[in-house]
Amino acid sequence: MMRRYVYTLQVSCVLGIIIYFVNYNWRKISNAALEPVHSQPAIYFLETTGKSFLSLRQGCSIESASLHNPTVKVTVLTSHQLDTNNTLYRTLSSNLANNVIFNTIQFQLLFDQTPLLNWYRTGDWKKSKYSSVHLSDTARLALLWKQGGLYLDTDVIVLKSFPEEFWEETSLGLQDFNQVNTAVISSKVRSDFLNLCMEMIAMHYAGDVWGAHGPLLLSNLLRRRCRSPLLDDVINDTVTCRGVHVYPRDAFYPVVWMNWEELFSPSYNVSERWRHSYSVHLWNRLTSVNVATPGSGVPIDLAARHNCPMVYKLMNKNGFV
Repeated sequence: MMRRYVYTLQVSCVLGIIIYFVNYNWRKISNAALEPVHSQPAIYFLETTGKSFLSLRQGCSIESASLHNPTVKVTVLTSHQLDTNNTLYRTLSSNLANNVIFNTIQFQLLFDQTPLLNWYRTGDWKKSKYSSVHLSDTARLALLWKQGGLYLDTDVIVLKSFPEEFWEETSLGLQDFNQVNTAVISSKVRSDFLNLCMEMIAMHYAGDVWGAHGPLLLSNLLRRRCRSPLLDDVINDTVTCRGVHVYPRDAFYPVVWMNWEELFSPSYNVSERWRHSYSVHLWNRLTSVNVATPGSGVPIDLAARHNCPMVYKLMNKNGFV
């Protein structure tokens, strides 16, 4: 009887250990959509349009982030598998393998345990003509809230390394005197501000408004948080804004969206106008049909030439920036 009891106890222990490791490994596999999970600074890009390839400008953004932040892991998350035979993909994945990772993302897992899970599951966002935009707007909030780090749009070219404190706080930059943009946003894990943003989207989703859940929402919530009708008045004031750092316009958006033509202007003085900037936004929604000739010396050409030299060679071969 005693032997049978001991045997049963041993079997139970073994089964318990097996179940533990199965569950542990299942969690590891499930988390693969968000790999790597960083305790160190991390940079993320999202591509949610479903394309199987990246544009050269998107490649330039990724290379520039890697170039100026060589010790930081740069993770490119896509909604669909990229074509691994594509020339740009091969160029980036083979030459930037030290700190650039490509991975597909499981959105169900990403939104799990966030205020946006039911919003995602119900699928109302799929009915919007801006579905990929809203998926990107919400995914960046969930990603930073869960992982922490820095999110960049794929039409942002990094000009220099980001400041040290950028990795330890929730940070946004003004795109004009009273509105922030979400093309560049950093956050610590479990930011209460990002949590509030997600809660507001879940309660008041507006599928018919293009920018409702990006700059418009975050700017409105920031004005309340900072108790200021003008965000220009609370630049660098993390005390008033309760831990959220608002950077001046020239930090990330030296070319404002209504002046996007300056990116193609030969008279624009880059060295003077961008000397305090960490990045420049190319406003691809407005500029995608405009191209510059490699070597022309216009701002978008100079940005690519100096900050993504490998991709710039491909641009030279294709004849446009």
